[in-house]
Amino acid sequence: MGMKQTDSQVVLYGGSGNRAVAFIIDLLLLALPSSALSAISPLGAYTLPLFVFLYLVLMPLTPLQGTLGQWICRIRLCDRRGQPLTWRAAVPRAGATIMWFCLPVVFSTLFSAGGMHLGKVLGDIWWLLFLMPWALIGFRPRRESAFDLIAGSLVVTSRAEAQQIADNDGTKNLKLFRAVGTLLLCLAVGAMLQSLIDVYKARSLHGRISYAVQETLPLRARIHEFRDQMGRWPTASDLGMAATIPYPDGGHYSLQTQARIVIRFSVLPELKDRSLTFTPTLIPNENRVDWQCSADAGLDKRYLPTACR
Repeated sequence: MGMKQTDSQVVLYGGSGNRAVAFIIDLLLLALPSSALSAISPLGAYTLPLFVFLYLVLMPLTPLQGTLGQWICRIRLCDRRGQPLTWRAAVPRAGATIMWFCLPVVFSTLFSAGGMHLGKVLGDIWWLLFLMPWALIGFRPRRESAFDLIAGSLVVTSRAEAQQIADNDGTKNLKLFRAVGTLLLCLAVGAMLQSLIDVYKARSLHGRISYAVQETLPLRARIHEFRDQMGRWPTASDLGMAATIPYPDGGHYSLQTQARIVIRFSVLPELKDRSLTFTPTLIPNENRVDWQCSADAGLDKRYLPTACR
């Protein structure tokens, strides 16, 4: 009995490990409907936050007193007296969670619309601090996250009784070592996530640009052939092609004066309104055309093919 009272905080409140596993389970469970919504309608991506919001609001109001992930991990939500949450607590808790996860989209929109670097910087900072709302768990005697503090909620074990929770004021057993360790772990995971996202984004954008360049290879071959036969650089009409040739996923390339090929991007904040230009130079002695690539000053060199850097 004495051991249980000494460790009452561990018995009453959900541990960081259980909460993390529950979070991952919920993400996996929500991935299926999110994919279905996106497949059914282009507006699916916009309705997803509403779907997640309803999930986070309604599940704590059921007999499970929490999400499916929390139920699987044997933890649940309650108020500070150990009573089930009401909608007055569930709504702000879910709203704050959704707002936190939507911040990168807001930052990306700002960056895309204004052409400023502020949105990108804020997005990078967000990834670094991604786990900070949960880092408070290590500093709070009752292990509340930032979202719990907003809603006045607690995450407790499934066996915790209301009277035990109400009687525990949470003023004991706060261990500084554990708190600092939680903070450092959250920062480390946030930094790792930021690095992984940066690497993934750089590879994705590099692949997008490489694909756009690859699509111009047949046109370059036709230009070389026309130059050999006619002794001059062709125009779009000489080759019987449209003024611009669109890419399926946005943007286009066009043939301009002196057979310059210009690629323009129209999607993705990092590429939007940027361009690549390929200028041909005839090498008479070798009977070949050398293509010089020049990139828009706004394009990050990490995303460019080697020939365009």
